[in-house]
Amino acid sequence: MAAHFASEIKIGVVARVRGRIAGYRGAVQVTVSDVVVERDPNVEAFHWLDCIRLARNCYNVVAGGAV
Repeated sequence: MAAHFASEIKIGVVARVRGRIAGYRGAVQVTVSDVVVERDPNVEAFHWLDCIRLARNCYNVVAGGAV
């Protein structure tokens, strides 16, 4: 399955990756369960806009760092 995902992802391709992030022996480990190549180039911009919305409304993070 990993070889199939690797064959689809090239430099410049926007992909959505689903999985789990964990620590293992003091290092970050990512276990990928799904990879989808996005056909719409606007998906990345919408993702960043959603991150900003979440930071402001859910995580109480102020732009610029210190509160």
